[in-house]
Amino acid sequence: MLIKKRLAVLTICTLALAACGSDNDNAAVNPSPADPEPTEKSKGWDYIETPYFELKDTGLKGNLYMTIGTLIDNVQPWLSTAYIAMANGDASYDQNGDGLINHRDPGLAGISNEEVGPTYTLDTQKMIDYLATNPDGFGAGTSRPDIFVEGHYNAFDVLRYTVATRDDMRFEGDVISYKDSKYNTFEFRLSWDSNGDGEFNSNDGEYYNSDDWHFASITDRGQTTQYGGMRHDYNYQRMDTFWVREATEMRFLVHDEVMTNRRHWIWQREQDRTAANNGKFIVPLFMHIDLNPENGVEVVANNIEVTAYNVRSDVFQPGVITAMDVWMSLAEQQEMDIRFSWWPVMNTGAIVNSFAMMHNPWKGAYGGWVASAPIQGELEALGDFDGLAPMCNINLDGTSSAPGEGQVDPETCTKEWLSYRAIGGATLNDVSGSVVLPFAPEVMMLADVDTRDLYNVPEIDLREDGIVSVYVADDKLEHTTLNSRGDFDLYPTKDASEVADLRLLAAATAPQGNSVILDETHFGWKIADCTQCHNSEKQPLGHGGASWPTNSADGFDDIQPYYCATCHGNNGAQEGHNRSARCFWCHNSNNGSGLLPNNHGNASIAKAIPVEDNVSNKRFRSTTPVGKPSGNYEAYGDLIDPSHNSDYSLSKTFPDPFACGTCHGFEHEMSEQ
Repeated sequence: MLIKKRLAVLTICTLALAACGSDNDNAAVNPSPADPEPTEKSKGWDYIETPYFELKDTGLKGNLYMTIGTLIDNVQPWLSTAYIAMANGDASYDQNGDGLINHRDPGLAGISNEEVGPTYTLDTQKMIDYLATNPDGFGAGTSRPDIFVEGHYNAFDVLRYTVATRDDMRFEGDVISYKDSKYNTFEFRLSWDSNGDGEFNSNDGEYYNSDDWHFASITDRGQTTQYGGMRHDYNYQRMDTFWVREATEMRFLVHDEVMTNRRHWIWQREQDRTAANNGKFIVPLFMHIDLNPENGVEVVANNIEVTAYNVRSDVFQPGVITAMDVWMSLAEQQEMDIRFSWWPVMNTGAIVNSFAMMHNPWKGAYGGWVASAPIQGELEALGDFDGLAPMCNINLDGTSSAPGEGQVDPETCTKEWLSYRAIGGATLNDVSGSVVLPFAPEVMMLADVDTRDLYNVPEIDLREDGIVSVYVADDKLEHTTLNSRGDFDLYPTKDASEVADLRLLAAATAPQGNSVILDETHFGWKIADCTQCHNSEKQPLGHGGASWPTNSADGFDDIQPYYCATCHGNNGAQEGHNRSARCFWCHNSNNGSGLLPNNHGNASIAKAIPVEDNVSNKRFRSTTPVGKPSGNYEAYGDLIDPSHNSDYSLSKTFPDPFACGTCHGFEHEMSEQ
């Protein structure tokens, strides 16, 4: 039950981060029709819902956002104490008296984080050009050509470039190659002139001549700042197997020796397990955790030998295994319905460009904020990180202790293993298609999560929701449920005087009365927005000499093309791919051909959100934007939303997902790809 209790604090942070991003519109890898003579398609595509496309031009580009040194994290310990106090009836930490504890409170109490080192932007093209010369003998290009193909790099590559181009950092002595390492990874001692006196010596403290350096990271969040992990996410991964992608936030820091030992203990167990299986990648245990207390922990399978499906041959060398390969192997051998989808640049700009699990036998197709979080690692280490009070059942040599008998002192325990929302170690904000697993972990787990209450957003899923009421404003539809906690009073806006009902409408497949089912002879075939040609300006007499038909029965007076489809069919719309919620996460103006919904009215174009209209700034219970590195509340400024569909408001003419479901469907069968 301890594992289940710990995992109960997990949120669907991978979805939340990927669905909240930046205004970068040039970073997407967009699905496009396959070449007439494509390369051999991996059988892994049998478990991918996204229609097959060739992955091209996926090499590292853009910037990385770097930090040197350990964050002095004052906010997370203060918050964990405040949460526990509040749960015990002590409201003294509630600085603004709103009855809540969140990142608004520590700033008011004078609590803030502090960076000890520099933060800066790294131009990856400069790094690529420099490493191409093999300046340090670790390899021209990547230091791990056994894992990554040309054009892709790992966290150690970033470190070697950083050390080579900064006067205040240097390797001490010889760097041990992964080929000679006990742990199959580069090992080194490193110094950083942390006090800036121009000398490398003991005055630099823990940063001098240390072998406890490692990296922490956060995958791109784009515009989203509703993430309190200012120290970055600590991990148990090998530095040189971590795939670095555009816009990743990276930190190089020195850990306590016990954290290094814990990481080494995990690595050794993975290697011993693989060696005991004669080099075969066999995962002993697969589990599913239902967060409903009435259900529980289920052992799904044992001893699954994993196949490398080589779906990402554009990134990884043949035979490299990712977490996605492990889940695909389980699906194939146990005949389980596990599916993945391609995530490009998400609606708020987070650059993902990878495959994420979006369907499993327990949750079915993921909607938006209800899904299952994939976790992998050693069973004894799954609960190492915690957002309130880590147990630290760890001995100084990194091995596990009996509960309550750990040798880690409280200060070190808090510094290393107290983390924002228990993220760290085996639980990281990344999608399965991006996580390299060089050796077999002990357990692969899916933990069900439901964050509707956490983020207080409407979970509209065509499979579940019959009718959804919305306010009808001049230029948008506004969700009526956003004030369920009493922390929001922007909707309905003054121009929203009516309420209408959204429901899934069926596109006609046979003539309805005198209507004609459109086919390729229609001059507007496959153009989604009927109003481009059929409108009151071009045809003032309207539809057949009468007014243009609108769905007045449900409260609408605008022409909605998906309503036209109920009589005239879907006009050649491409079949959907099993997504029944939040199509705008991927199909938005951040992405180009293949993902941008062309000719879909204002659902195809971006919109400006001035600060005074930003819904996230208006809600004090469920949204808390956080400033860097302070960890204190910091309101959003003006933003650009790449679609007129969002979790807060919807397009009047192409409301997501109802318009999408009518014309494109959402029951795509895998066998039809």
